[in-house]
Amino acid sequence: MVPTKSIAWILAASLVLALAGCAECAPSDATPEPSANGKYRPAIELTVPGRVLVRDAAGYDDFRNPWTEAYEDELGITLVPKWTAAAAENVTLSEQLAAGVVPDLMPGLGRAEFELVVRLGLAADMGDLVDRFASPLTKEILHSDGGYSIQSSTIDGKLYALPHVYGNTDNIPMMWIRTDWLRELGLEVPKTQDDLEAVLEAFVRRDPDGNGVEDTFGLCSTGSLWEFGAVFNMFGAQPFWSWYYDGYHRLRYSTVSFVPQMKEALAYLQRLYRAGLVYPEFGVLPADRYYRTFADGKAGVAFEYKYLPLHIQEDAAGGRVTAEWKAYPLPTALPGGQPARPFSYHGPAAYNVVSSKCRYPEAAIRMLDLYTEKVHSDRSDDSYDRFVQTPGGVSVERYAVFRMSVANDLSEFDDIAAAVEAGDPAGLTRSEAEKYRLCIQYEEGDLTRWADYQYYGPGNATVTVIRYYSTAVTPFFSDYYGPEPQSAGLYFGQLNSRWLETCTRIIMGDADVGIYDDFVRAFYSLGGQQAEDELNAMVAAATVTP
Repeated sequence: MVPTKSIAWILAASLVLALAGCAECAPSDATPEPSANGKYRPAIELTVPGRVLVRDAAGYDDFRNPWTEAYEDELGITLVPKWTAAAAENVTLSEQLAAGVVPDLMPGLGRAEFELVVRLGLAADMGDLVDRFASPLTKEILHSDGGYSIQSSTIDGKLYALPHVYGNTDNIPMMWIRTDWLRELGLEVPKTQDDLEAVLEAFVRRDPDGNGVEDTFGLCSTGSLWEFGAVFNMFGAQPFWSWYYDGYHRLRYSTVSFVPQMKEALAYLQRLYRAGLVYPEFGVLPADRYYRTFADGKAGVAFEYKYLPLHIQEDAAGGRVTAEWKAYPLPTALPGGQPARPFSYHGPAAYNVVSSKCRYPEAAIRMLDLYTEKVHSDRSDDSYDRFVQTPGGVSVERYAVFRMSVANDLSEFDDIAAAVEAGDPAGLTRSEAEKYRLCIQYEEGDLTRWADYQYYGPGNATVTVIRYYSTAVTPFFSDYYGPEPQSAGLYFGQLNSRWLETCTRIIMGDADVGIYDDFVRAFYSLGGQQAEDELNAMVAAATVTP
């Protein structure tokens, strides 16, 4: 959301260069037209960002794989790197744009890059083209999240991206806990903040791993404090990078929307830190070291997404995991024992943008249609081995230029868990049957399939915790998913850094929790007020009926 320094100087210096970069988009003298079956005749070329080519175990790379073959054979579309492979190393899309290199297709953009491309006038409006060219299945999936991804991709009434829809259920944080440690110490799963503190105390002081050394620790986070977000959620706060309406229906930034609850959560974390229940280096850990603490058996509680087992497996010695982890809903610190609401994001995983200079923007929709047909249609079983995963286990789906998921569809997890429990794969799709096979391998003693079993087996996090947050308790959602004023990009990098510094000082006990009020005052005086005013003016102007 916040532009980096490199993006900032691009905004100031690269407009002319960037607008000049799509001369290669022009067709040959014979203008290609798609035939009745959707194939361009003569064939067309579309440029994409350059990449360093790395062959996988099946011999595929980004420009030579089943997807590029299908684009050529079935659609008459050839992909060409806009940047030479050697020069693409460590060159971001933003830097390519600054050099005047504008690919026809710009897949997988983050929010900052997406808004940059739109502001530079380099993004095509895809709204009418989706209506005209997208298949019914593609349209259905594009709207499967209730329209949040479409809303997030729309600026000034124009759809500037084909969003990678994936749904909010893919990013709900939950409490993962070492159930073998709980059993060893005679403890119950924590349901309140006091329960959690007691479990952390035991995990730190009572030698849960049985090695005779006090070498385990409590809560941990990376330098962003993102992993502590669930603790703030326990107290009814949501501090991270989103907007909420106050009692006057005015949008306010997340870090100043729940000040009393923020201070309660910070006081709690400070108490845990002083008691030695928070890892001393919590504010400086890189992601790889953070995940390794769980793989090495040094921590037994993690506030993480459903993907945690995959990270643990990746870092485990020999890829074999014997620890017992299980996911549960967040403990609560709310009055009357009300359930805590975890923060979850509505909107796309990424923004797939087509250049405004591209002569064949509808070709991108044909490529997306091809993807949904081969991965999400009733006939997708026939395409699985070639376009999703080879029989040798090599992922092929990742080579598709445009991808998206059916939002919040939990059926696969339900189907596989039930089949494994029954020991009967009858009725599973080809994709589900492959995952069922991996779960059975784990039950037969293959510990390298531990993460697969955690992810899809009986009692997996989706059929338990995520189902709970999809039916019984509504997660914390932002109230706004549209574009932000440029002042937000100008000021919020500094303001977010100040927030991080303030919270870290409080948690480590270097300052009283009362300094959070100082941060709020600084937030408004250092640009937050301007950004807030401009955003509310934007929203009001967009919602006024002529």
